[in-house]
Amino acid sequence: MKRYLYRGISEEMHIKKKGLKPKGNSFCREIVIGEIEDGGDGVVVGGGETVGKSKENAIIAHQRNSDRFPSLGVSTTPFLERAKIYATHKGLRSTGIVYKIDRYLFSINQIEEYRVREWANAPKFPEDDEVILVGGKGKALTDNIIAEVIIVK
Repeated sequence: MKRYLYRGISEEMHIKKKGLKPKGNSFCREIVIGEIEDGGDGVVVGGGETVGKSKENAIIAHQRNSDRFPSLGVSTTPFLERAKIYATHKGLRSTGIVYKIDRYLFSINQIEEYRVREWANAPKFPEDDEVILVGGKGKALTDNIIAEVIIVK
C-alpha cells in the first residue's frame, strides 16, 4: 500500500478551507426493494448494493455521484496524475490544488479509509483506484493529515 493519497481540488475550495470537507453528514445509505432512481446514478443490478441501510451502500453511491449522494466521505486517489486531472477540472481550469495526504497519520486522527474497488463490483472510475476517507465517529477530516499542498498549473 502506498503511503500517500492525493486529492485534487479547485483553488476556491482550498482558499475557503473546504478541500477536506465532506458534502454530507452521514456515511450510511438505505436501499429499499423496488427503489427506482432516474439519472443513471442510482442502484445498479450487480453493483454491490444491498437492501437496507449500510456503509457499503454509501461507498458505492458516493463513488458513483457524490453530489447526488452526499456523504461524510472524501474522495482520494493513490495517483498524483489522476488528482491533477480533478484539480484542473480536466484542464478547464488553469490552476488547481492537490493535497498529498499521509496515511501514516490516519490512526491517530481516527480516519477510516475505504478502497472503492473492494466494495463496488464495477467502480465508475476504475483508473482512479478511489479511496474514500471518513473521519472517525462522524468527525470531519483535519488539515493535519496533509503532508504537502501542490499547486498544479
